[in-house]
Amino acid sequence: MNYKMLFLVLFCCILPSQAFAIDFGIGMDSPPIPLSSVINNDALQVVTNSGESYCCSMTHPLSPTNGNFSGLLNFETVSPAAFARGSQIPVVSYGGGNATNRRYCWYEAESANGGPFTASRGFIFGNITSPISPYVSCEETTLYGNYNTSVTEFNFLELTARSSTIDGETLSGVITLISSINGQRRSQNFSFSFESLNTKYTRLDIAIHDLLQSQRDFGAVIIKHNGAPGQLSARTSYYDVTSTAPLDFTLVGQADLKRGSR
Repeated sequence: MNYKMLFLVLFCCILPSQAFAIDFGIGMDSPPIPLSSVINNDALQVVTNSGESYCCSMTHPLSPTNGNFSGLLNFETVSPAAFARGSQIPVVSYGGGNATNRRYCWYEAESANGGPFTASRGFIFGNITSPISPYVSCEETTLYGNYNTSVTEFNFLELTARSSTIDGETLSGVITLISSINGQRRSQNFSFSFESLNTKYTRLDIAIHDLLQSQRDFGAVIIKHNGAPGQLSARTSYYDVTSTAPLDFTLVGQADLKRGSR
């Protein structure tokens, strides 16, 4: 969604008997907002929606080695698994130190208790040696495509993942295709495993007709994942058979999925 809001709540404990909360409201994909006097065990609360994926990042250019996200709190509803992606391109700009835990990425379940939901997710600030004034930003990373087409044996969904900067790391997610006729949904899990840092990109092709089984059309294509912003790209492609002996194909058309835009 282009203009939906995230609400960030910073809980700052000054004294054991005194606490106050500051509410921050930012537009999705808006520039980083500044926080002040953040200390260990303060928490950043994020309101999210079911069926979507997100990343939240923190930077503190004046104190590059001081502080990060030390953990995730799940305040309600189903609990997602969040992955530290701060060292993935685009690397969190911190000026120094280990950036890995300065960005967390995750995706939400499709439903809870039989329907869609909103949920509160909390990130704990930690490893702070003195109070910091970091900048915080969150963005949706879900990929969307809107189509209205019939299915052939030569429709493919092509996923490309920029390889990890950490050997052996994995990226995973869920593909959902929705019928434009009856709203029927089909989903499939996927994952990339980056075994070699020498490989810049990894490709995964999925035959749409296999995923849809008996369903013969598709409208929306939604991909949620736990990779860093821009780490995963996707497009639908249609091929035509130009020769059966030997079997050969020609690309007829392609359409890219867009990030955070239904």
